[in-house]
Amino acid sequence: MPIKSLEPYLFELKTVSNCPLDVLRNAVVGIDVEHYLSRLFTPRKEPNLEAIGGLPMTLKMLMDSDFKFFKDLNVKPIFVFSGLRTAIQYSYLEQAEILSRERTFRHVWDDKVNKEYFNESFRDPDSPLTMRPVMDQFMELLDSKNVEYIVSPFSAWAQLQYMLNEHLINCIFGSTDGLLVEGVDRIILSIEFESKQFKYLDKSNIFSKLNLSPKQFKDISMCIGNGFQPFTLNIFPHIPSQSTFTALHHFVLNGGSIYNTLLGLTDDGRSFEIYMKGCSALRFMPVLKLNGRVEPRQINSDASCLSVPSSGIPNSSGTDSSSIKGTSSEKVPEDMHEFIGQRLPDELFFYQSIGLTTFDLCETLVHSNAVERLPPDMALTSLYRRLVTSDNSLDIRGKTINLLANSLNRYYQFKKLKLTTYFNGSEEYELVQRMSPPIFLSLQPLLIRHATARSFDLVTLLSSLSDDFLAECTIPRKASNSDDTKISTNYELISTSLMRTLLLYGFIKEGEFKFNAWGDALRCIARSSYNSQYLLLVLWFFKQFPDLKLSDLLEPYDLHSINKKHKEQAILISKFVGLFSMNNLSSVNYAYKVSRPLLQFRSVFDKLNSNIGGAVRSNLIALLLLNQDDLDKYERDNSEWRKLILELPFRSTLPSVLLGIISQQFFEMYLDNFDLSKSFASINESFQFVHASSSAELIRGFKCFQEVAGLVKLLGEKGLIVDKEVLELFAQSNEFVDQMLSKSA
Repeated sequence: MPIKSLEPYLFELKTVSNCPLDVLRNAVVGIDVEHYLSRLFTPRKEPNLEAIGGLPMTLKMLMDSDFKFFKDLNVKPIFVFSGLRTAIQYSYLEQAEILSRERTFRHVWDDKVNKEYFNESFRDPDSPLTMRPVMDQFMELLDSKNVEYIVSPFSAWAQLQYMLNEHLINCIFGSTDGLLVEGVDRIILSIEFESKQFKYLDKSNIFSKLNLSPKQFKDISMCIGNGFQPFTLNIFPHIPSQSTFTALHHFVLNGGSIYNTLLGLTDDGRSFEIYMKGCSALRFMPVLKLNGRVEPRQINSDASCLSVPSSGIPNSSGTDSSSIKGTSSEKVPEDMHEFIGQRLPDELFFYQSIGLTTFDLCETLVHSNAVERLPPDMALTSLYRRLVTSDNSLDIRGKTINLLANSLNRYYQFKKLKLTTYFNGSEEYELVQRMSPPIFLSLQPLLIRHATARSFDLVTLLSSLSDDFLAECTIPRKASNSDDTKISTNYELISTSLMRTLLLYGFIKEGEFKFNAWGDALRCIARSSYNSQYLLLVLWFFKQFPDLKLSDLLEPYDLHSINKKHKEQAILISKFVGLFSMNNLSSVNYAYKVSRPLLQFRSVFDKLNSNIGGAVRSNLIALLLLNQDDLDKYERDNSEWRKLILELPFRSTLPSVLLGIISQQFFEMYLDNFDLSKSFASINESFQFVHASSSAELIRGFKCFQEVAGLVKLLGEKGLIVDKEVLELFAQSNEFVDQMLSKSA
């Protein structure tokens, strides 16, 4: 996040300089990913992205264009992602009142519902594109182009500063936050390939024109909010609108002191504490160093993170303080946990650096609180609330956290945790992650081995499932540490992690290691003609909501039709079709029709997808961390690690609801005239800018829905879905789809 309200002011004062693009020839450029994406997707670019979800439709085209210029100039880009939120950043999310970003979402949604032709963007200049939902797919695109990337322990800017000081990069493409960072004199603010120039900020020139010292500039920035300290501090309570860079700049030029004003506030020192924590986080932000350690740059250590004490046994924290030799160039405060957070092992940060991330789980452990805010649709359905706060959901979350904590320091294994929802005010729930014996021990006997398979394939695994398969994969606990039970290939590691996740969620009988009725349904998914992971997610959905009611599936909705007979079927079909991805989407700046109910339905599935993915990753990390004698993990090179991560299931966010929107528009016409050709022609014309043949994609979606209906029928036969209205509507909808497909054949 850039320093709020600063960039327009710098352009107004003409402190932004231009330079020919050829200056960057043969350079190594470190790129702050959040800033890069914010430059690609300004508020006017794909303004409805947050309303349909998924990956930006123009992202690949824009990246292809940029990387062509990089190649022509022989520029080597290295993309740096931000990692865990620090304590001060996390506390910003722990506010009962609505956040600025959420206020924008709610305002735009309300206007879109009430005004037919309203087309305001969901993003404002101070709210860049949310990085985490699209992070894994962006990494996949970078990997496909053989471009280097790294996930920093915390702040991307701190990591970029370290890389520049170590001469790993020649320059930095990033936000105005870089003006706060020591040792960075110039920052590339934007690269304009078409005009063959880039805009940059010269720190000394800016401070000179602003007539500010670095300390004064930092004081103003810490009051208005930035990437290191996101709060906006109102130091003039009687003038709320004065918390902008322009206003505070004029205040300082006229002899005012930010520091003294903060000291004089009558808010029990809260604003001053936030200010000090922001300054401390800026100064002592830990980075991933060349020796593999994660520590503030002020610590000079030649020791490697692989160093071990003389006993030869790594300690539980993943670090060995006795092996750290060298002097500290600046005293590091002993209370860093107050503004950064509690320490995690270096090995865990290594896995994060290559993209094996578990942000939510790690932040819960570090900050003792799992934060849940409203999804982008800014509405709370009963399904979404139950998915977050039901007893079953809290139990699974506690077990998943225990699985990760068991591989860390004992302090984390017994730490008291809570979940706080900020849906409408704040509500707290206890998270029970202290378990004896640890959940890892109950999962440990389940170990998937394969003599030949190296790469993971979901269909291959699902096709082989049976009770006999489980019996072969269950290792007696007393032998679970023997050499013949070690696993190392991608197939073995990921299959084991997924199967243990299935056990965690109740598809497999704990202790017996046999499939229950839900587990028996897994095998039919392998026969899916379209997307086995999508069908597995649908099965997981019904497993999470065994008492699902018809109203949970249908409400809310915004499909308009006077046809009462088929309207409910059309709503149901459109919602499930809206979860299915479209192939070969055009690179278009989508600013057209949206649907809040479809996005609400997607939010439930996306949250479930994220939870499952987190559990799979938690199992994988636990396998890697606790398997300290496995030399294979030390022999993997960077490309092999990334291949492992890219094969993980449930790692990517769900696709956009665009196919659901197309489906709804189709039904609104079809239910009035039952003219299939005319209805298909209508959506082909209306969405020609999105896809060359929307009707062909919709037919794919209908066929996929038939597989969903077949799965629901199977679950009904097994007595796993008990609501007859739900079963009946799926059967009727399947028959309705059959009729349409027979006409289109």
